[in-house]
Parts: sequence; C-alpha cells; structure tokens
Amino acid sequence: MEGALMERLRPWFDFRGRLSRLGFWRAYLRLTIISAIVAVVAMIASMAAGIWAAILFLPFVPIYVASIAMTVRRLHDRDRSAWWLVVFYLLPSGLIDAAYQLRDPTAQSLTVLLATLVGLGLVVWGVIEVGFLRGTPGYNRFGAMEFGPLATR
Repeated sequence: MEGALMERLRPWFDFRGRLSRLGFWRAYLRLTIISAIVAVVAMIASMAAGIWAAILFLPFVPIYVASIAMTVRRLHDRDRSAWWLVVFYLLPSGLIDAAYQLRDPTAQSLTVLLATLVGLGLVVWGVIEVGFLRGTPGYNRFGAMEFGPLATR
C-alpha cells in the first residue's frame, strides 16, 4: 500500500524528463483544486486554532514544490532549461516589487510604469511558453517525448 502511494506521487515531484501540454494542464488543474481545498480547510480550522493555524498551511509546501516540478518538466518539453524559471517567475517578481517600492511621489512614474509592464510582460510570456506552445517533437536534450498524464521517461 505504502509503495503504491509513493509510486503514484513520484511523478508529481520529479524534475527530470518532459511533460506535455495536456499533462501540464491536468496537473495544474489538480494542484489548483487541492490548493483550494487545503486553503478552505486551513482557514476554517485557523479560526479555532488561533496562532497555531500556521501549521495548517504547511501542505502548501509540497503543492508549491510539485508545481515547480511540473513547470520544469514542461520547460524541458519545450527544450528549455529550468533556469528559465528565473526569467518567468523571479525577474517579474523583482521588477514588480521594485516598481512598488518606487511608488513614492518623488519617483519617476514612467520608471514605475515601465518596470511593472516589463514584469507583467515576462509573466505573460512565461504562461504562453509553458502553457500554450507545443513541445519539441521526438527527442530533445531532456529525453524522449512522454506519453500519459504524468509519465516520466
């Protein structure tokens, strides 16, 4: 029983191999539903638990790791390195945060607008790249094309 559960969970946390668009969207939908359920249960339970409610939000850690693993495998299907996560996730966050920090009245509003637009543009590019563009047909440097919802090769 324990081994069967681990076998079913392994593809969710595997950073190697490739993941098709369909497999990515299926996994993303499942993670979104799981996240919503965890959030509702944690918020309801936090009303009774008080300060200890932070523990109820710990299931978000494996959900976040699984979402990164799915995105990495999807980037591999596009024949891109996992380093593209920096461009699609960290750089936009930094730009938007910098724009937020520069919001004071003395800052140049054009600089704030430009940083925000560039950050949002990178996010949109990342969503298109990961979620909508076709993967490399056949073999690429990350292996063979995968088959099945979360198959790894």
